[in-house]
Amino acid sequence: DPIQLFYDLQRYNPYAKEGKKLLFYPAAKRADRYSIPEGTESIEVYGEPMFPSHISALSVPASLKAGLAENAGLTGGIEVDYGSRAYASRSGVLFSKRDGKLLVYPAGKKEDFYMAPHGTMAIASGAFRGASVSSVVLPSSLVHIEGEAFASSAISNLVIPSSASDIDIRALSGMDALTAVFVEPRSIGDIFLSGSSLGGVKRYVEYI
Repeated sequence: DPIQLFYDLQRYNPYAKEGKKLLFYPAAKRADRYSIPEGTESIEVYGEPMFPSHISALSVPASLKAGLAENAGLTGGIEVDYGSRAYASRSGVLFSKRDGKLLVYPAGKKEDFYMAPHGTMAIASGAFRGASVSSVVLPSSLVHIEGEAFASSAISNLVIPSSASDIDIRALSGMDALTAVFVEPRSIGDIFLSGSSLGGVKRYVEYI
């Protein structure tokens, strides 16, 4: 494919000792599906995501080790080869295979409700940035929520389990559509909301 720019960085970058990096995705390429070439080990990281919003399905080879989370956020879904040691995908959502962190809920994914799978240990900063989903339930395996994890999303209802013991002070920053956060009484989520300006959206439930 002549417009698929796939370079061996050993030729162009004196600091690249080995491996292949995807440097550029052409703006004129209008296909709604894209498969990152097998053998790609990383993707160049710029200020904005490389892959555009018209890509509804992004396929990721097992060889890819870095740069995916920073570049796939606008797409409609991410599917990772099962053999990958760095990444995993569940229903089009991107996770870190090493530590069970939810890295990217794609902004182009169209659903009103999302329940993160059990085994999800953390929500990465910006993981839900721009997401159109309105209700999100986090699982009882969750421990950590990073800062601005849900910023600029359409989430109006969020369930935080009692297992969440490490919540960044900016975890819910930028959630302009938020109307209700469901927590268990006396949980870390309850204490977190009580000490923030979001106390008015807190709702109590038992055993979540």
